[in-house]
Amino acid sequence: MKRHSGVLLEAALAAEGEGNYRDAVQNFSTYVSFQPEDIESKVKLGNAYAELTEQDDVSFEEISRALRFLEDIVRKMPK
Repeated sequence: MKRHSGVLLEAALAAEGEGNYRDAVQNFSTYVSFQPEDIESKVKLGNAYAELTEQDDVSFEEISRALRFLEDIVRKMPK
């Protein structure tokens, strides 16, 4: 699957560019699970989560996932 992770990244970037943050989050999340060293994509995932939480139809579950992801990233930052 790692070989196909580029397709996920392209889909995530396309969704992000179209303002489809739900799909962007899904594709970035899957991509980052295969490429955890890609810091730039983690930042893009965080931004997509932040944008998703601003949508009128955001669910409580999506907000919760966004907060967990962002909290985890902050905890892993060097001091």
